Amino acid sequence: MPSEYECQSCKLSFSVGWFHYHNYDDGYGSQTLLVCIDCGTVHALEHPVSDSGVVERIMVQPGPVIDPPRFFGRAMHHRDWAGVAFTDGRKLGDLTCMHCQSAGTLLKNWPVFGAPCPKCGERIRGAKSSWMT
Repeated sequence: MPSEYECQSCKLSFSVGWFHYHNYDDGYGSQTLLVCIDCGTVHALEHPVSDSGVVERIMVQPGPVIDPPRFFGRAMHHRDWAGVAFTDGRKLGDLTCMHCQSAGTLLKNWPVFGAPCPKCGERIRGAKSSWMT
């Protein structure tokens, strides 16, 4: 269940967490949303349904999302992915941000007690909302 966060100061907005698909035609069954703690760019790590040769792939948004449009009070994150790469068996801690090139900075869960905003440094605490598939 992904959680949505927003910095109250600069309006940087991102989602982190895991969810599953309802269609597995392309060999992928779920996705984990990650955020870079250096730049705030969201990445999506897609997980294959089986070990049939399909490997995990990672996609990146064009950059950090600032003050996205709202729909019924909920942020509308456009998932316009700018790039796709395959993880080639690398672990999460070994992945590099595909936007700012920082190594080991992708988080799948925002820290429980909050953390500094990647854009302005203001502390981002609890999630604004969450959603499930």
